[in-house]
Amino acid sequence: MEQVWDRRKTLKENYASIGLNAGFNTKINTFTGEMTDAMARRIQGLGDVPFDSEEEDEEEQPPAAPPTAAVQALERAAEEVQAHNATVGPRMTGGERKFVEALLQAHGTNYKAMAKDIKRNRSQETAGNLRRKVERYARTVGISINALCSAVK
Repeated sequence: MEQVWDRRKTLKENYASIGLNAGFNTKINTFTGEMTDAMARRIQGLGDVPFDSEEEDEEEQPPAAPPTAAVQALERAAEEVQAHNATVGPRMTGGERKFVEALLQAHGTNYKAMAKDIKRNRSQETAGNLRRKVERYARTVGISINALCSAVK
């Protein structure tokens, strides 16, 4: 991006020169100021116009221009990050692991009891958050939650 970014141009101008869409909300901001029948029916509470209605047919979009070299480089970088994240899997710090292991040893999979345990659960995590942490711990270790509970006890 640094090679093609021109600091003298605005964000919109830079995006246009790269080949990206700078008008993020262009479809949303298309109100012309005239009340259509569909709008009137929505205001009166008579419901929406069916999707196949001719009244609200959108104009056909022109075919997209071929991606520029900068766009292709961004897409490649995004694909590399996705591939890396898919191989790495969930991560937990050593402190998180010790925290989850202590709770599992004391309470098994009783997440309500874990949430009420003020000695081990000092940050007052909710039962749902604790369940997600235990699930992430199980994925990190590579075994099921039931096998994990029997192994910890």
